[in-house]
Amino acid sequence: MGKYRLIEKLGEGGYGTIWKAINKWIDEVVAIKRLHNKKNDGFYESLFKEEEKSLRALQHPNIVSLRDTYEEGGHLHIVLEYMDSDLWRIIKNRKEPSLSRTVQRLCFKILKALEYMHGLGYCHRDLKPENLLLKGNKIKISDFGFAINMKEKMEKNEPLDPNVGTIAYKAPELLLKSSSYDFAIDMWSLGVIIAQFYGLEPIFGSRSDWRNQIYNICCVIGCPNEKTWPEGLKLAESLDY
Repeated sequence: MGKYRLIEKLGEGGYGTIWKAINKWIDEVVAIKRLHNKKNDGFYESLFKEEEKSLRALQHPNIVSLRDTYEEGGHLHIVLEYMDSDLWRIIKNRKEPSLSRTVQRLCFKILKALEYMHGLGYCHRDLKPENLLLKGNKIKISDFGFAINMKEKMEKNEPLDPNVGTIAYKAPELLLKSSSYDFAIDMWSLGVIIAQFYGLEPIFGSRSDWRNQIYNICCVIGCPNEKTWPEGLKLAESLDY
């Protein structure tokens, strides 16, 4: 930590803590994710490694930049570009829906980042307002712990883990435990985020049970049928839903 001086704790989760800090060597403000002792957190250690791998491969104006990684005292650290806030806080503090022009501007930037990511084969798999960071008029995608190189998985014909993402923003194929989904799951999540700009709450609610979440989705946009989504009906049948 001789290189960095901690300023304040920004948050804490199951994985560990995130800090605002300053790189004393170049006088740059950064964000540092500090993982709980890696001996006790194999799952979160794997997420950290996936995040590092993805961020090293992705360089885009609307994707948060990786600055550094290091290990100290049995803890893994990821040093990231510092951003002032996140979209969840902005929406939470609003009393009126966002202006259409603001939504268009922000979503255009997110779509450009997704176009770039998907073109390189990467799927985020956990898009939500908390993972969209803001600073001034900039917006950047962050938190790549669930990200994978989808093209590599497809080429190897490997099954995909559906246990990713956050339930309010999960695509139906993830809720129905599909192991062969594609980049469309990121687009679904973005659609839910766009609706939240206007409704200020997740459009399908946020149920803890996947069955109730599917029910909520069908209540809002209707039930699929053999013409609109035959694959979905097969997934539901396989789960006796």
